[in-house]
Amino acid sequence: MLARGVLSRLEARGCYTAEIDLSDVSTIEALIFRLLTGILQLRIVITSLPNSSLSDLIESLSRPEIRAKIQDLVDIPYLQRVKEHSLELLDESISLMQRIPEQSNRRLVVWFHEFQVIHKIDDLLLKRLRALFQYQSHVTYAFVGTDLFMMRTLFADRHQAFYRLAVMVKYPG
Repeated sequence: MLARGVLSRLEARGCYTAEIDLSDVSTIEALIFRLLTGILQLRIVITSLPNSSLSDLIESLSRPEIRAKIQDLVDIPYLQRVKEHSLELLDESISLMQRIPEQSNRRLVVWFHEFQVIHKIDDLLLKRLRALFQYQSHVTYAFVGTDLFMMRTLFADRHQAFYRLAVMVKYPG
């Protein structure tokens, strides 16, 4: 409810917005699936994308009605070649998050629900995401989670990759 209200106001100001729920994400592939569907919704009606697998999603991008909407942003043959290489696909997904708003000279706000689960996926994932996120000029991230201890650890512990990447705001409630 909070997310939708905030994101609606940002959309009214001309920002792109994407909500990405990580609550049941446990693999890099599932994360990539969520990232791609979240960002591609800005160009494609999301109901036209399959809900099954990352591989099915990438294959569906070749459909003519979808390809026409994203061909200026997404190298579909490249995605099909690297679909088995999770880290390359992750890098491309994060890069796409920058390209879409950059191309239209707008801002993108990405709202991650239950961000704290990300630390369970892979030891190096947070370091890679930090390296990719910190140089994006057209993207702002909101990291939201219900596990306050883990969220505090991720962003306030100087030994963590996301240390000082975000400002912590406590929501009253």
